[in-house]
Amino acid sequence: VSSKNGVRCMRALTVNIPVELPDMGALTRIRAELAVGSNNWLFDKITLKNVDSGDEYIFANTEWIEKGGSIDVPVQSEDLKTDKILYKVTVQTSDLFACGTDANVYIILYGETGDSGTLALKTSSTNTNKFERNNTDEFEFSLLSLGNVKRVRIWHDDSSVSSSWHLAKVTVTDTSSSQEFIFPCNKWLSSRKDDKNLSRDLLCENLPEEVVEVKGGYEIIISVSNKKDSGTNHDIWVSLEGKSGTSEKLQLKNNAGRFFNKATSDLFFFECEDLGAITHLRVGLSPREGVDAEKDGIKQCHLHQVTVNRSPGGETEQVFVCNHWLSLPGTPGRKSYRKLGVTSSQPVNPDHPARIRSAPAASLPAPSLATYRVEVKTADKFAAGTDANVSVTLYGKTGDSGKQALVGSGKNLFERNELSSFDLELADLGKLVKIRIEHDNSGLGASWCLDHVIVTNVTAGDKYTFPCNQWIDKKKGNKELFRVLWPEGRKVEGSELPGSEEQPTQEE
Repeated sequence: VSSKNGVRCMRALTVNIPVELPDMGALTRIRAELAVGSNNWLFDKITLKNVDSGDEYIFANTEWIEKGGSIDVPVQSEDLKTDKILYKVTVQTSDLFACGTDANVYIILYGETGDSGTLALKTSSTNTNKFERNNTDEFEFSLLSLGNVKRVRIWHDDSSVSSSWHLAKVTVTDTSSSQEFIFPCNKWLSSRKDDKNLSRDLLCENLPEEVVEVKGGYEIIISVSNKKDSGTNHDIWVSLEGKSGTSEKLQLKNNAGRFFNKATSDLFFFECEDLGAITHLRVGLSPREGVDAEKDGIKQCHLHQVTVNRSPGGETEQVFVCNHWLSLPGTPGRKSYRKLGVTSSQPVNPDHPARIRSAPAASLPAPSLATYRVEVKTADKFAAGTDANVSVTLYGKTGDSGKQALVGSGKNLFERNELSSFDLELADLGKLVKIRIEHDNSGLGASWCLDHVIVTNVTAGDKYTFPCNQWIDKKKGNKELFRVLWPEGRKVEGSELPGSEEQPTQEE
């Protein structure tokens, strides 16, 4: 939301803002943040309504947001626990010569239920002069529960002469349970030392065993109708809503186009905690990777019904009749998903003709680290090089890298027709879907014409080429200081790309 778009959030004023987003299922929280140059803001409530399904979510608030800051606000619900928890972040600087920093340090905590957003480590409760050699600094934050904290991202802004910092480790304590999460580092965060990275993604070394109980799961039977051209070679997704909770969006993969054919039923199984009696579900169509909808012309599926039962041990199955077309997102005048209520319940039929295939819903894997090599090629044009500071953000299927500064030692980077290479150690992002590359417009020769970027996941061997051949400049091209780039040969499907094209930031 920006005043550039004619939207102003003034005192006692209600504004209506249309926003087009991919379907995200049932909402549990939102994050509201302010740009650095904004005034402090107190909003009474934000109401989000899904105009397709009619679902409405209210986020009431009594907390001021400071400029450059953000807050997380839970949805109003009797079923969700929304009390905030005090987290203690303990940062230990190494015992090495000149290893302390005077730069501004920031951190993001990533847990099972979301992330903290960017937290500025401003005031240490243990030391007046923070981040000094062999010192331990403590900071406290009141946040919505994150569950087990699986990783953290910590960085500084390289803003002082003594910025280079050697970090020993970070410890995060959930004071409500006294559970400690330990994140070893033992590396430099520096634009001049080691691998020249100002940011580190750290993994928890002592995550508790996540075996609490045998969860079991659900069987889902997708039945396609007998209408002409009712089948599809795309994927179907389902989200279950029960009296005890809502599942994530479960992707039912149409492997090699073998499923979801005319007048057939396919059975899938996924592991999930007990959601209680299933009352509603959402079901929709999503593009299958590697299938060009424009060429094959199959953009829809006529769904007869969905059958759901708890497994193992479930004796009753719920039937959700649809008898409507589902279309791919973006199809004019067509719905990409439907919200269905229970039509009937019946004893589980062990002899159902569905072809039994196991397709477990993939929960997020345990995080792992990967090395990404970023190769930046400046165009072969007059005055194409830049003296500005360049940064990149990588977006993958499992998250984003945050803004990573591309710095090197001694070499004059980003010169005409030159290739500049950088190695970044990050949490594995899965398959890359886009990147954002930008510069800060500093220096006399800031104007820059970028030819392309190549990103290689050295750990996995995956390689992506992002063509550009455009100016990144306030006076040339689109007169913006950033470009959002997609992999070569990939058709852009905006609904499946995480993050915003307009203003992705470190905390997204």
